[in-house]
Amino acid sequence: MLHAISSINRNSWLPQTRSLSHDSQARRPRRNSYPEFVFSAPEIYLSQRRALGFDRVNYGVGGIELFNPDSIAECQLGYAVAPDGKSLRSDAPGGWHSDWLVIGHETSCGDPIFMSQQAPHPVNTAMHGMGTWEAMPVAPTLESFWKCLALFKHFSRGRENPVDRDTNPPDDEEIERYLTEILDLCHGDEEAAAFWSVQAEIGMSESSDAEP
Repeated sequence: MLHAISSINRNSWLPQTRSLSHDSQARRPRRNSYPEFVFSAPEIYLSQRRALGFDRVNYGVGGIELFNPDSIAECQLGYAVAPDGKSLRSDAPGGWHSDWLVIGHETSCGDPIFMSQQAPHPVNTAMHGMGTWEAMPVAPTLESFWKCLALFKHFSRGRENPVDRDTNPPDDEEIERYLTEILDLCHGDEEAAAFWSVQAEIGMSESSDAEP
């Protein structure tokens, strides 16, 4: 039996949710607007990303999309670099840190998913359009990110769109198993586990139905 998260209030994992936007295409990098500004990803990321075998995981109304590793420099536009080529990087609080590298985004709101170029390459996300960048953990290491992504992909099977998700909702046992495994892969970091809980839309219906 699974007991690792039986005493944890699932809703306490969930950050304040925002209205889901289906216009996440606007957050994707524009190929013809990339200035001459050089970025490079660690070779460990490039080799593992190219071997991944898929670019996107869909679940219900959202999911996760990873950008083409061969266009990784172009994907920094609007985050680390402005359209005119000016660097936007700053290690001051709220700035886009110099070691951050955008590798994808979550597709419901378009928030970036980015990794540190410093080992063990933790992966984070942050809300865009807030005026500052406040990193929130996705996975403590690059290795754990790949494992969490694989688990999320497995959980999403048969639930890749709202109709399929509603037709084939996960039962309580499957949800608890998913959350237990995610928490373990995140090395016990509940804030990181919350990201994967939100991607799987766990607790969101309860939150939206709650009394104001």
